[in-house]
Amino acid sequence: MHPALAVLLGLIVALVLARTKIPMGIGFVLGGVAMAVSTGIGFGPTVDAVGGVLSSGSTWVFATQVTLVFVLSTVLKLAGSLDVLVVGAGALIRNRRLRLASLPALVGLLPMPGGAVVSAPLVDRTRCDVDLGNRDKNLINYWFRHVWEVCWPLYPPLLLAATFLPDQDMSKLVAGQFPLMIVLIAVGWWFILRRIPGGRDSLTAERPATGALARALMPLIAVIVAMPIFGAGLRRVIDPSLAGGYALVAALLVGLLVALTREGLGLLPRALREKTVWDLLVLAIGVKVFGGIVGETDAARATADLIRDGGLPPLVAIAALPLFVGFVSGATIAVVTVSFPMIVALVGNNDVTGGVLLPYLVLGYAMGFIGYMLSPVHMCLVLSSKFFDERVTGAYTRLVAPLLVFFVGAGVVYVSLTTLLG
Repeated sequence: MHPALAVLLGLIVALVLARTKIPMGIGFVLGGVAMAVSTGIGFGPTVDAVGGVLSSGSTWVFATQVTLVFVLSTVLKLAGSLDVLVVGAGALIRNRRLRLASLPALVGLLPMPGGAVVSAPLVDRTRCDVDLGNRDKNLINYWFRHVWEVCWPLYPPLLLAATFLPDQDMSKLVAGQFPLMIVLIAVGWWFILRRIPGGRDSLTAERPATGALARALMPLIAVIVAMPIFGAGLRRVIDPSLAGGYALVAALLVGLLVALTREGLGLLPRALREKTVWDLLVLAIGVKVFGGIVGETDAARATADLIRDGGLPPLVAIAALPLFVGFVSGATIAVVTVSFPMIVALVGNNDVTGGVLLPYLVLGYAMGFIGYMLSPVHMCLVLSSKFFDERVTGAYTRLVAPLLVFFVGAGVVYVSLTTLLG
């Protein structure tokens, strides 16, 4: 079987198993095994590939990042920090449109599987002086829950995407993709919020103490401030290609320490007992193993050669492949795991790119995000629509236009980056 088809088979196996009780990380490992068998690379090379991944420091740095992100997220949830932020939004923001968008956006600061179902009741219960239909509530919840996902450095797909940069510098990826977030917010306002009658609502809650709001935000602020400081320091003493990953680990530890100092050390064992934390650790290792087997099958190079020999413009492939993977998987982690090795191979095999990788990764991530937002197996879309008693197909009719404009915006960002960096 051609390696490109083998990768698709491996992805399908992983996604089918994920719909069972098998952890998604184990599903990716088994999908990788199916990929290896279908390409006939043999038992020995497969074991060597898995061993290489498990013995690689980058694997464990990535796994540590993902684990710390979700430990911090769980600690903040257990401490009630999210509730404080949401109550604060309801009390401090009287502009109707801004408040409705801020509730799912605040929840989106803390990465969690199916997070839209956490923010859905908040959007549903928020007081408005006008009646809102469930379709509007569903779209507001779904769209603004995900605006951070293209540039917030706590999201595991971004952590993984940064490892494909030569220096693994998360700050470069965040800076490159920050304009995508601006486009998402602007498009969401124009196509979704603008339909809501404007104006100010009466206060929805007692104004929270400034100290409580500051305490709720402090761990996240600590991570954001500490990351570039650690990055600058570590680049002077260790290999610059490793500094970005270690800097984020250190920054997350600082954020966790700030949270535990303020909320109590007793929250740490409670957070570590959460099954989701360990499932995500297994997922982090599983996707790295899958990626290692992709490398052993030489699928990235073979796919790049197939595209070049077939006459398909590499830029079209760089856009289409993540879009397809995002749509069929409903997971941005799958987009990065499957399509980014092939994007790297395409950039390396084509002189037109000029050897500058970042713009192509940004474009690939944006296209994967579009597929992810439209995916019928995206759990946030399914769960949010179910909560608001809306058909998923009804959401599609309202998502197409904003995502088309986002596509244009992503193209502008890509052209701007290639101009600046080329």
